Amino acid sequence: MPSPDPSVAFLLRLLGACVCWLLGAFPILAGLGVLETDKPIEPLAIPFAILFGLVFVALGAALVFHPLRALARSRGAKTWKQALKLGAGLLTTRGTARSVSAAAGVGILGIACIANTAGAAIPFLGNRDTLASAVNIEFITIHAFPFLVVAVGFLLNTRGLARIVSGLVTLMISIAYAVLAWAYGGGLSGIGWLVYLLVPNLLVFARADKSIESVTLAISRWALKFALFMIVAGIVGGGGKTAAVTVAVGADYFTLLALVELLRLPEVPLDLARAVARES
Repeated sequence: MPSPDPSVAFLLRLLGACVCWLLGAFPILAGLGVLETDKPIEPLAIPFAILFGLVFVALGAALVFHPLRALARSRGAKTWKQALKLGAGLLTTRGTARSVSAAAGVGILGIACIANTAGAAIPFLGNRDTLASAVNIEFITIHAFPFLVVAVGFLLNTRGLARIVSGLVTLMISIAYAVLAWAYGGGLSGIGWLVYLLVPNLLVFARADKSIESVTLAISRWALKFALFMIVAGIVGGGGKTAAVTVAVGADYFTLLALVELLRLPEVPLDLARAVARES
């Protein structure tokens, strides 16, 4: 029986680690008072909430320890100090022309949101309501991404009647989210934000490479953006729904997302999977 693709094995491991980290992060942040909850945690329960979170964070770290060690060994790092130095070097040299352009695309939104929260404005990006719409529509793109990936995947890899049905499903999903973008964005500007924020994500999946690595990259990208948005919204937003609060969320989220794009962090799972494959 052939051995499973290491990318698939690591993807499952990574998803398990992400679930553990998310389950651990929220009780830790809530226990420390960083993340606001609808009902405050009782003082006596705070240590248990933090301990509960630390257990899940440790479990998540354990799931990716072996791939990280394999990557370090494949690059010649034999000690913890060498591994940390190697990791820092790999992160700081990951930038490419494509990642710089992707980072600039979302980074300009981060700068605009930061300027708006400071009382300034960048004219061609609109006012506070326009930027708040962009943040709301970014959440719509994150929500739409898994559905569109599946639909587009069938559309690109089927023939005949199946392709026609896939095309209709893709069109219906696109129309549904376009209606939401129209409502949140105040008309055509909402559609424009939807295209601006969604198309680069779909291009990652719709590239010529149809291997499992392409699927892994798409899922990794979505999971990272979803976790980043939810954590930033929970910490910065604090449950507020005003335009000012939404723009404040956008200031942190788009700035962090620009760093994610620049360092090509969604591709890290592929690097680790290749390292495991070389070691096995």
